[in-house]
Amino acid sequence: MAEKLGIQRSSYSRIECDKMKLTDRESLKKLVALNEVPPEELLDDYAYFLYCGQEKMLKKHRRKLRLNKKQLARRLKMRPGNIREWESGKKRMSQESWERVFGKK
Repeated sequence: MAEKLGIQRSSYSRIECDKMKLTDRESLKKLVALNEVPPEELLDDYAYFLYCGQEKMLKKHRRKLRLNKKQLARRLKMRPGNIREWESGKKRMSQESWERVFGKK
């Protein structure tokens, strides 16, 4: 399975033991395809967010709140640059930040 996902066996073993999360979008897509199950059944909420595309999901969430990037950043006590980088796909949102933005735990 590790080879099919394009990751090292040791990394796959750590993922299986819940010691590491698979967060690369392309690897998540491969995992879903290999297991032939709907992604929402296979992935936890954070991984599903990454699988669906953080750029699209974050922008949708922000617009639903009727906030611009600066307003969302202010509400979360974050730099506006973080929101911009996440929405552009330049940086991957950490799970901790995802929990703050989406109110998950």
